[in-house]
Amino acid sequence: MDKLNEDCLSLLCDYVYEDHWSLVKLSMTCKWIRNACKPKLFRRCCVSNRQELQEQDLPVATLWPHIQCVSLVVSYSTGH
Repeated sequence: MDKLNEDCLSLLCDYVYEDHWSLVKLSMTCKWIRNACKPKLFRRCCVSNRQELQEQDLPVATLWPHIQCVSLVVSYSTGH
């Protein structure tokens, strides 16, 4: 696969992105393809926690360059 042009690989990732789970499966084929899929796989990220948000709840720093949108969902109990 390393002979595949990076532009073609990007187009392939765009095409497969329509079905997120297909992109996940494609990304598991090898490291080279996984790196090409990361911008699509981690473009949107949802962080949820039932308590105060902690650093370990956030995505790992190596994914930050790929994340464009983060949804934070924190719910607190009212104690009633």
